[in-house]
Amino acid sequence: MAGMRAGRYGRIVNVASIAAIGTALPGNAFYAATKAEAAILTRRFAMELGGDGITVNAVAPGFVRTDM
Repeated sequence: MAGMRAGRYGRIVNVASIAAIGTALPGNAFYAATKAEAAILTRRFAMELGGDGITVNAVAPGFVRTDM
């Protein structure tokens, strides 16, 4: 991050989930909690680094049905 600050330019993309906001699926409390933390960190980093020309965003995909 120091290099991005020095260059006054950078892009950070985090992977969150719609579970960070809340879902009705049982058994995913720990997953949802970690994704909520990723969403909060994204906002905090954006606030702290935006002035240095660094953008911070999160991709938050929704539920995807798989065989798992």
